[in-house]
Amino acid sequence: MQLRKDMGRPTANKAPQAEQEKVIITPRQSGSLIASTLIGVGILTLPRGMSEAAREAAWLTTILGGLVTLLFMIILTRLSFRFPLKSLASYAPEILGTKHNPNMIGKVLAAPIIVGFIGYWLFAVAMVVRAFGEVVVSAVLINTPLEVIIISMLLLSYILTWYEVEVVARINELLLPLIVIPSILIILFAVQSFKLEYFLPLWPDVRWQDFLYGVVISAFAYAGYEVITVFGGYTFVTKETLPANVIGFSTPLLIYTAVVVVAVGTFGTEELQVLLWPTFELVKTTEVPGVILERVESAFLGVWVAAVFTSSANLFYATSFLAKKYVARGKTHVYALIFLPIVYWIASIPENVHTLSDWQTYAGYAGLIVGGGVPILLLIIARIRKIGLTPQPARPNKSTNKGQTR
Repeated sequence: MQLRKDMGRPTANKAPQAEQEKVIITPRQSGSLIASTLIGVGILTLPRGMSEAAREAAWLTTILGGLVTLLFMIILTRLSFRFPLKSLASYAPEILGTKHNPNMIGKVLAAPIIVGFIGYWLFAVAMVVRAFGEVVVSAVLINTPLEVIIISMLLLSYILTWYEVEVVARINELLLPLIVIPSILIILFAVQSFKLEYFLPLWPDVRWQDFLYGVVISAFAYAGYEVITVFGGYTFVTKETLPANVIGFSTPLLIYTAVVVVAVGTFGTEELQVLLWPTFELVKTTEVPGVILERVESAFLGVWVAAVFTSSANLFYATSFLAKKYVARGKTHVYALIFLPIVYWIASIPENVHTLSDWQTYAGYAGLIVGGGVPILLLIIARIRKIGLTPQPARPNKSTNKGQTR
């Protein structure tokens, strides 16, 4: 395959051919990777956080937070477009360093960025598996030690690092419909107890500071799209890539918004603020017509396990793979084996669920800095230094014009 011809022209700062990767991820798989990574544990606590910040306007903060994060994702995608077939470990030193090869200055200057991404992703994986363990232990496996649940999910994520990027993309493409379709059905069934009066007044008496804080908290739930900095190096860049990524991001945005709307309409903002796992409580109150399922929460947990697996596994794979590409030696699963005890140690530190919630907030702030601020900075530097593919103006097709004049 060849890159899209109208993508642009490369500048004089070219990376060696060895740094370019094989094209093995389609635009649809790229969108699936983003959607599968975003849908995770955030869905369980999002209604509570939004109702605490914006009360009846919780649905609005959920949408606005998603749109802000979507803008960051588009910027990150455009940055990847400038460096097709290259991951962050390749184009960050190219942007920050000299035009000589090997670019040792660039690798040194890019080290804080690479370490920042690795540290943030490891922290995010730890929070995901710890929240997953808390829910499973409190709701299903009451007598099972929390450590066993955490280790089990980490081992599943580690197994994926033994495979190539193509396998990861296909697994996400396969599991995404199995996550999205049941989630939509559960949301539709949960509308039975919906009450519109819980949304009144339409504009509650909320301070602007609290409302904006709700938008920021909402943006935390959409963290994880940064994996395209790694998987984007294997994605075929066409005019369908950006729309596919936008659709992939929009899928969890719509699901999260629907969950918040249904939760507020079912419990009200006052009750939501005292529920530990509001989405799980919402599923418990749901009844399937025809009594096909007497306990809908069992089906929900099955779907949610798949969602947590794709979220944690994608982030863990991206972390290990980024470390391997930056060091330029070794195998992905070797770095994953090194990171395993670090993730487990971080996941074991929070003393209780309330401390875990605070740590998840810290992870959200780190995600905004790493996933939002860093790509914007790199894109600005790349444009100023004219590094990567520069936009090429469209040229009229002479043969087409002649045909039209005739």
